[in-house]
Amino acid sequence: LSGWAADYAANGLKALEDQPRSGRPVEIDGKQRAKITALACSTPPEGHAQWSLRLLAEKAVELDYCEHVSHTEVGVILKKTN
Repeated sequence: LSGWAADYAANGLKALEDQPRSGRPVEIDGKQRAKITALACSTPPEGHAQWSLRLLAEKAVELDYCEHVSHTEVGVILKKTN
């Protein structure tokens, strides 16, 4: 046996579980993304006609939704919701 069959024979169903992956861990989870999306749908602050990505990023950190988030990451989060 070779490949996954040998791994299954040696480890049983444990062989089918995901292994830890390399790379940077996810910093903003689904709940935080939902909060940022809801914030973008809310009324913008006084003096602003609409939310900007930078304004959303600053407000998300201010409201303690996350430790830090860039305006580009906010754009990616909002793009995924469309």
